[in-house]
Amino acid sequence: MLIVPSLNKNLEIYPFDTSSKKQKYIACVNNRQFEISEKLYKLIKLIDGKKNIKYIAHQYSKIIGKTLSPVELNKIIDKQLSQNGFLDNENTNTYERKKSILLFKYPMFSSKIVSSTTNLSQYFFDKYIFSFNLVIIIISSFIFLNNTDIGQLIILISPQEMIIIYLLFVFSILFHEFGHASASKYYGKEPGEIGFGIYLYFPVFYSDVSHVWRIKRKQRFFVNIGGIYFQLILLPIFYLLLYNTNYIVINYLILFSILTNLNPFFRFDGYWIVSDISGVPNLRERAKKILIETIKDLFYKKKINKQDYSTSRKLNYFLLLYAIISNLFFLYFVIYIILSLSEHLFFYIEYIEKFPSEFLTCINLQNCSSIWESLKQLFFPIMMTLVLIMLIKNLIIRTKNRMKEHSNSARPK
Repeated sequence: MLIVPSLNKNLEIYPFDTSSKKQKYIACVNNRQFEISEKLYKLIKLIDGKKNIKYIAHQYSKIIGKTLSPVELNKIIDKQLSQNGFLDNENTNTYERKKSILLFKYPMFSSKIVSSTTNLSQYFFDKYIFSFNLVIIIISSFIFLNNTDIGQLIILISPQEMIIIYLLFVFSILFHEFGHASASKYYGKEPGEIGFGIYLYFPVFYSDVSHVWRIKRKQRFFVNIGGIYFQLILLPIFYLLLYNTNYIVINYLILFSILTNLNPFFRFDGYWIVSDISGVPNLRERAKKILIETIKDLFYKKKINKQDYSTSRKLNYFLLLYAIISNLFFLYFVIYIILSLSEHLFFYIEYIEKFPSEFLTCINLQNCSSIWESLKQLFFPIMMTLVLIMLIKNLIIRTKNRMKEHSNSARPK
């Protein structure tokens, strides 16, 4: 009996706005998003739960201009559709889930709470309100930066004030995530949960706005800058409320976090902003492919494989430049970590040896200030060690995967 494939009832497909010369689509199923080609989209349209595999193979062969047997088509369907949960079969719930970039995540606000909260805040993205706020932000920031001495403020801050400033900073970061959610709501896509997670062993907040892949690139851009925009809104508010107090240092922390967020090499807001401006999803992976292919072409004189993702020559040059700078940045980052750790190594070893006795002394004297100071000095090398271990681990895993792929491709068929 011939196979009659049928689609997962939860599968949704939308046109995908990218810089590709070829039409792309975004397929959404089981809370995952897949970029698919126009050919694969046309294959999916042929599957309706009524047509058998032989008929589909015949029709699809006409579309692609190449004869495919039912067996060959079945392999394509199994690899590209069934294993990703596109089909309504026993594999729908057993496909391999893509690992999150977060090592750990804990929801703090459910999608229902986030949706109701953003009913009003979404209007901050109205073009008139956005423009007005932007003018206020620019003026207040100029006044603040020209009338505040950060060096003097840091000297005068007490430990109690530092705790309040830290809490305000945490609030600003959480407010940042509601900015992404509000923008998503404004452009017609319901935001998901907002929560706490671990990225590169560092604590972060996150906002689930994965549905924005279905909207236009320009709209995705505003969703990506939405968090920074909301943090900037806090600058004039804090300036008015905290002027002439040491607490105003919070504005410097917010500006620093914004600059950090604009880093286009880590998967921060800057990365997604560059991805949408260039119109290249999976920016890092595609840039890496361009770099590898360019190296092969220059040194091994191998013919560059044409990717299904067709981009202009100018964009390919940009991706090549991005890949080079990105790799140099990560190289500098790793070297910086290693050098920083080497500076703290002897202190780290010495303190580990003294910790048991100092801890007992602390308990007996009921004075833990010395322990607290030592722990604060240890925090940076410990975090950097964890990051370095993770980077090495990922490098080993990727190397193994590439060797496995190479061995599989080298096997005779």
